[in-house]
Amino acid sequence: MAYNKNKNTNLRKIRKERKLTIKEVCEKTGIPVRTYQNYEYGDREMTATVIQKLADFYGVSTDYILGCDTADNEDTFENIAKEYNLTPLERKILTTYLELPDDMRKEAMKLAEYLVNKPNTEEDN
Repeated sequence: MAYNKNKNTNLRKIRKERKLTIKEVCEKTGIPVRTYQNYEYGDREMTATVIQKLADFYGVSTDYILGCDTADNEDTFENIAKEYNLTPLERKILTTYLELPDDMRKEAMKLAEYLVNKPNTEEDN
């Protein structure tokens, strides 16, 4: 039995948002191209293992991959933004970071770690 075609709209949506091709996703996840296409088109049901693999790859919840209501996730971000009194720029930085592909996130974190941990120079004092 095939998935409800509406359920997998997030799979295609997130891939497009990250500016990835199906081939790139498949190379990085090990999922065969035709199989992944069938998941996006709703012609094949994903196993729990595949759902988790894709959620991990994209950095989202399994519910998001399945097309479940994501209002809770958006509310959580808004609550955190309000709690820490984030400016619009800070919100944009965080959402942009979260939308990056995994490899770019790792590079961004390397830069952030370098900036946080760099030795103090005389100019800093």
